[in-house]
Amino acid sequence: MQKYLFSIMLLVLFVVFCAAQTNKNQLFESCLYPTVVVFDPANETGGSAFIVRCSEYGKKFRNAIVTAQHTVESNGPFFVKIFAYKNISEVESEVVYPLYVYAMEQKDDLAIGVFESDEKLPTAKLNFDHKILMGDDVFHVGFGMMDDARIDFGKITQTKTYKPDIFKGLIRTNAYSMVGDSGGPLFQNSDYKVIGVCRAIRKHKDQLMNHQSYFTDIKSLQKWNEQLDNALEPIYTDKRELPKLPFIKMDLQKYKYKIPD
Repeated sequence: MQKYLFSIMLLVLFVVFCAAQTNKNQLFESCLYPTVVVFDPANETGGSAFIVRCSEYGKKFRNAIVTAQHTVESNGPFFVKIFAYKNISEVESEVVYPLYVYAMEQKDDLAIGVFESDEKLPTAKLNFDHKILMGDDVFHVGFGMMDDARIDFGKITQTKTYKPDIFKGLIRTNAYSMVGDSGGPLFQNSDYKVIGVCRAIRKHKDQLMNHQSYFTDIKSLQKWNEQLDNALEPIYTDKRELPKLPFIKMDLQKYKYKIPD
């Protein structure tokens, strides 16, 4: 009987371990890998972003990213930096591609960019139907200070900020954030889907309050799309092809895109 109970216990522990390992792998594959760096080397500006669409086009792949508008408001040209990982989370290599800023929405601080890659890239899933509450567990991915990616965990401290006015309507969390995280994705722990885009950190007397970070609700992207008669829908769904015009424009301006060292 004791041997039987011991076998059952080992089986349960094995199932729990496998489930935990699966969740950890999903965390990296669904959240870390689609998060990238966007930057303007000429003006030394940049931030984080996340890939929302990758589709095959001839011998290349065409991709779309979402980021914060203020990360791509300089003159450019812009680039996107993609990382390859080994041992799940160790950076093995990086590759840089020219990025064309396709659309910007200043009010909600959102921007969309497109680029071509040599390989198929992982994408993040968006949750337009989320029902978040104060106290929910969340985490975000970002390249603060343009260093290696970080995953920072926390809780939602306000679902739709009322005060101060500058942050009104934003999601507030106590997850640690820093300069360079802007444009990165905010996820719910429950399903690893994007619910927000990193936008700002609270300041008090010029002192950053890194554990008071604000995110644009991903539902704002959907509202923006509706205002444009669904013109942005191909960016984050596979119902239609990605628009060809921005890729044509980028190709015509390729003389601007000298890949930085």
